[in-house]
Amino acid sequence: MGLLMASSAFAEGLSMPSVDLGVREVEVREISVVSRRTDADWWAVAVLKSDFAKRWDAGPGIEEGSLPFRVYRSADSGFSWREDAAVTKAVVEAFESRPCSERSWLSSSVDFLVWYTPEVGLMAGELGSGVLRTSDAGRTWSSVALPREDALHVHDLEQAGRRTWMCGSSGHIYRSDDTGATWRELTGTPFDSEDSCTGLSFLDSERGWAAGMKGSLWATEDGGATWSRIPTSWPPTPDVFWPERPTDLEDVVLLTPEVAWVQSTAGSFQTTDGGKTWHPRLPATDYQGAVMGADTVVTVRGHLLDTFVAGRRVRLSPLTTAGSGVLSPLDGLLAHSSETWFGWTGGQVLLSYDQGMSWFAVGRVPEERLHTVVRAKDGRLFVQGPSMTLFVSRNEGRTWARSTTWLEARDFAVATGVPSEKLETPLQCLFTAPEAVVTVRFDIAGCLGGSKNHLALELSKGHATLSGRYAARQEPLEVHSRKLLREEAQSVLRGLVRAATHQETWSDCYTTTEFKTVIEWSCSPTASERQTLEFVSHGCGLRSQVDIDGGGAAATPEYDRALGVHNVAVRALEGTLR
Repeated sequence: MGLLMASSAFAEGLSMPSVDLGVREVEVREISVVSRRTDADWWAVAVLKSDFAKRWDAGPGIEEGSLPFRVYRSADSGFSWREDAAVTKAVVEAFESRPCSERSWLSSSVDFLVWYTPEVGLMAGELGSGVLRTSDAGRTWSSVALPREDALHVHDLEQAGRRTWMCGSSGHIYRSDDTGATWRELTGTPFDSEDSCTGLSFLDSERGWAAGMKGSLWATEDGGATWSRIPTSWPPTPDVFWPERPTDLEDVVLLTPEVAWVQSTAGSFQTTDGGKTWHPRLPATDYQGAVMGADTVVTVRGHLLDTFVAGRRVRLSPLTTAGSGVLSPLDGLLAHSSETWFGWTGGQVLLSYDQGMSWFAVGRVPEERLHTVVRAKDGRLFVQGPSMTLFVSRNEGRTWARSTTWLEARDFAVATGVPSEKLETPLQCLFTAPEAVVTVRFDIAGCLGGSKNHLALELSKGHATLSGRYAARQEPLEVHSRKLLREEAQSVLRGLVRAATHQETWSDCYTTTEFKTVIEWSCSPTASERQTLEFVSHGCGLRSQVDIDGGGAAATPEYDRALGVHNVAVRALEGTLR
């Protein structure tokens, strides 16, 4: 968890780093590509969170002010960025010049941006049946049609001098010999709609390899005019439902005539003998790299740019604005992970994704000074200041809300190190009240339907009565007034309390199933109102919900608790809870 200090170095008395509070992140949902036009001019094409939300809401229609992508430029090697609105307008206008039938406003993207000279550049991706080209350093762009009129989603683009190769969803390889001004389809390739080209890699204008969707690998020595197959046998893709599923190739990287990598659905493989033998390897990186200088490489990681100089990481950061030039010392640091740190000065919270090498300001807490900052296991941040008011953030400190629930106060206390068994809850009265009642609604929803289920537990001095229905099975389970000993009923209560107060954690599971659980209880038969506790999990884990607004970590923060209460209720109805 970590409280206040991020590392022992600072705890040993070293001064806190100073940061520029004027550096802010650009509200980018995803960076699709980064490219170097000149040493002093880097480009990035990105989708903003706000634009994506508008496009999602509008569907296939075009909404004014909602752009498919925006162009950002940096004049200081990626340290600060600004949108070039004129270039964005020119690119979008060129994209819109394509017929409506050949473009989708919702799914359009620029995934490749190459510069042949500082004046001549090319954009490709999902742009209908063409590419976009400039010959005046990006001030204007024109749409260049491909030989086939079908819409193309470009899987890969390779450039060697003036020559360019491109392949994608059409299953064909296209080549340009004049910096993208004209294109022709290569007729001698082995690919078609049955085995599409998924990756290309060229050493020069003549020698290259191509990967096929169905596991085939090919080599050319004449720029793609003819191809020869590289014999290889890949292991089947690990799949519990299809043990012998064939392996699909996703990308190929040719480093020398002998050394190459392939990425596949069965993993990453390397050859050092020109493709005669292959060995499983961990990939050097899971992300596509762009060469930005003699010793500088930048890879795109979602909304982040990972910058390496001479093989050493120097920055991992989103697109950020230029700062004010004024530095302020941090009041404290908190380690979120081995790379991500939080810092604060006054009520301003800052974020670093690269262990403090670069910082940018995010949200502000409505307190002048923070004396307690902690992180829960599920990624939520809690802070307290002199007023002792508790605030919580579910998106890495970007927005903050005043915490008003006893459960969040409990989670805060646990995050500060208080043992959970020492913390009481409003549910505690159920164990001592002479008479009490508890009801649980635990509904399930998914792509294949759902069910509404319930449980009721009534406690009296010497015994209890359990009833309910669980419909999520072929033969629904019905329980009508099952008598329980008071000790058996308390076992059910303990299970519900443990599930409801279980500490949420990050989850990498994936499912579309939604769990919604509501616990209602009263510890007095004369109480006019019951207390309520509700958990909703849209899908599985904290990363499952479609991140329309880019909110990030806490899209579905109650998966463990919602599923836990559901499981306890089912076992109680089955009579298997101990």
